[in-house]
Amino acid sequence: MKSVAMNDSLRDFLLEARAYGWPEHAGPSTHPAFPGFIETRYSRDAWDYSDLWSGTTTDLGMQIIFHGGAPYWGCTYRGGVIDPADASGTGVPVDVVFEFLIDALRQPSCPTLPVRGPETYRSRSGSLRYSFQPHGRLPSFIAFERISLGDRLLYERILTGGRFGDGQGYGQALGSLLTANGAD
Repeated sequence: MKSVAMNDSLRDFLLEARAYGWPEHAGPSTHPAFPGFIETRYSRDAWDYSDLWSGTTTDLGMQIIFHGGAPYWGCTYRGGVIDPADASGTGVPVDVVFEFLIDALRQPSCPTLPVRGPETYRSRSGSLRYSFQPHGRLPSFIAFERISLGDRLLYERILTGGRFGDGQGYGQALGSLLTANGAD
């Protein structure tokens, strides 16, 4: 029962931190191990959140949540515009892709995995489509975030994460993903 309550508290805190965070409260990281990174920090009670990332059209980052000063949950991610030089060939400038991404991330997040945006979202014109495909849940997951124009993929991000030391192995989420896709 305690694990369920902690997962609910983690979920609630993560939703608060996401609502507070990027891009309004982001700034250069002051941590010496991450020069050149951007960071968003948020704290409440025994919970502390940090999102660190670096890159422009392609980036790499991580979200870490501490509880009582100990690492509790984390998520790593990498991705971005598939081919920045070719994005203009689609008629969609890179800055429009990122403006749409920000708009999607401001929508209510996917209920099963509230780390990014909703499962699907369309631009006001309907031409751009955002999708977030989670495999697993907060304790252990892999997810794919994509933006497309029709059948043309413009942006992709891969996320993986979960709780530290709770027995929820990475292999559980990976195994369910591989099984769902017919891999042996």
